[in-house]
Amino acid sequence: MSVNQNAQDKEIQIALMEVIISHSLTQIHETPTRGNNLLDIVLTSNPSLIKTSSNAPGISDHDMIVTDCDTKPHYQSKKPRKCYIYSKAKWEDLHKDLTILSTNIIEMYHSGATVQELWDKFKTDLYSNLDNHIPSKLIRSKTSLPWINHKIRKMFKKKTRLYQQAKKTNNWTNYRHFQKRM
Repeated sequence: MSVNQNAQDKEIQIALMEVIISHSLTQIHETPTRGNNLLDIVLTSNPSLIKTSSNAPGISDHDMIVTDCDTKPHYQSKKPRKCYIYSKAKWEDLHKDLTILSTNIIEMYHSGATVQELWDKFKTDLYSNLDNHIPSKLIRSKTSLPWINHKIRKMFKKKTRLYQQAKKTNNWTNYRHFQKRM
């Protein structure tokens, strides 16, 4: 998309471009809809939801845009990552093993090992010592739905909190009042 410098509504076009850029929108449809001009646009913040976008003959000389959207977003699953639980670490054992590792690296250096060999030895032994002496767990990141923003998430938490409170006290007035507001 570009702004015609001689256009009468140049300010409006510039304002539209600023909105598109500031909201990270992507133009999907790029085929002209009337002659050689592109009069209609399809914008999205998530291009992976758009399957196809094409022209269809309209009533007049102006073509319609037909866009096929997938309502279920496709997420790229991220690999789970290892997270160490430092509060349950065996620090004394780790310190002893790292002291031995340090001594071994110094001996390798004096025997003429290359920098790459020293680095490889240090890296592999460090990680194996961490795995042996610090418990860990795998953490997966949650995929968030694009339409659930901070405000809605906050409302979900409030609803859950009011539900737990109502269940505990057997007083459902606050929960029902909040539920009607949602």
